Amino acid sequence: MKRIVIAAGCALACCASAGIGAATAAAELPELGRCIEVATKTGKYGGSHCVSPSKTGKGRYEWLPGPGARKKFTANVESPVLQGAGASKLNVKCEFGEVEGEYTSEKAASITKLLLLNCRTPLKPGEAVIKTWCQNVGAFRGEVTAQELTGELGYIERSLRTLVGLDVKAKTGKALAIFECGGALEVGEHGTGTGTLVEVEGSVIGRVKKIDSMAEENLVTFTVKNGAQVPEQLEGGAKDTLITNVGVTKTAEPSTFSGFAEVTNQEPLEIKAK
Repeated sequence: MKRIVIAAGCALACCASAGIGAATAAAELPELGRCIEVATKTGKYGGSHCVSPSKTGKGRYEWLPGPGARKKFTANVESPVLQGAGASKLNVKCEFGEVEGEYTSEKAASITKLLLLNCRTPLKPGEAVIKTWCQNVGAFRGEVTAQELTGELGYIERSLRTLVGLDVKAKTGKALAIFECGGALEVGEHGTGTGTLVEVEGSVIGRVKKIDSMAEENLVTFTVKNGAQVPEQLEGGAKDTLITNVGVTKTAEPSTFSGFAEVTNQEPLEIKAK
């Protein structure tokens, strides 16, 4: 699988350079930024992760909220699956996906491209293989391009252990993606627009693996357990889940998304949670 260079630092979805200043207040964490080495005895932190302030107040490192000039990111999405919990029994599995974006602040990222490839639904007895492909209306079969998305950092948990999540939703409007299953023609030709329409709304939260450490690469995991998204909300926030509107009647079905995004930043960045 090819690797894509990303500034989701994802991931999942942060901004202009900030000057050296006081430590970020705990209420503002988690946030994305850089732990940089400064002149001897001029920094607030003694270690290169900017987690523990120097006991003397004269450390070698300082925290800069937000990304630097190189704020773009890319990511590979592995094993993406959209599963509905309604009468349609929606089950869309894609082979992989490609992401491009940039950080727009110390808290957020803009995902300008999410392309899922080789997307299809299970083949039913006696059904032609062509009926299983899913794609944007008028696009090549199996290719689903999402709307422009945003991602915002927040805590999943802080009590027993520190877990950070990226909450992904549509940048404007409600729909994260609009596509059809069925309606595709042969390889190289375009869809007819006669398949089953699928509109995905709401938001989904992925767990960010690497926190409190400078890293060029990271991992954002979207998990489903016992038919439910895990987690369904960030600490102190409202419940954030997916709804899929299926068919011409746009029948709403609770839905889940699973998979993981391998994120590569243009430069090392840190998600500070402590």
